[in-house]
Amino acid sequence: MTILEELDSELSELAEPLKGKLARLDSEIETAESLLSGLKSRRTKIVKTLTDLGVMPPPAKTQRNKSNPIADETYERIKTWLEEHRKELSNNGGFGVVDLMNEHGLRFVSRATLTNALNRLHEDRIVRLDRVGQGGKKMYVLV
Repeated sequence: MTILEELDSELSELAEPLKGKLARLDSEIETAESLLSGLKSRRTKIVKTLTDLGVMPPPAKTQRNKSNPIADETYERIKTWLEEHRKELSNNGGFGVVDLMNEHGLRFVSRATLTNALNRLHEDRIVRLDRVGQGGKKMYVLV
């Protein structure tokens, strides 16, 4: 028997107990998930009953995240572009999506993608919403 065969044999002997433990863990996880599902179902029924009786206010509706995701690479490209054009953008007293595309030449993304990127940049405090113009045009400035 070669040294490689011995190592393979030792490794498979060491792996057997771990395979058994993994199977037991998977079984326990399945049982716990089943129990959790049943508990959530019962809780939902109780909350509905209490709400119907007027003892408890209805649960708050969760708000859907309205912003569309934007690829990190695209986000970084737009962020870099804005930094490179900081001086030009700060001289104009703010910029909007259409301004960036038409007047400043940011043309490598669509209008919708740029809108989503500016929303995310605003959330990340890289740009500040300076004002909202007539018709709802959002004007940003770099922070």
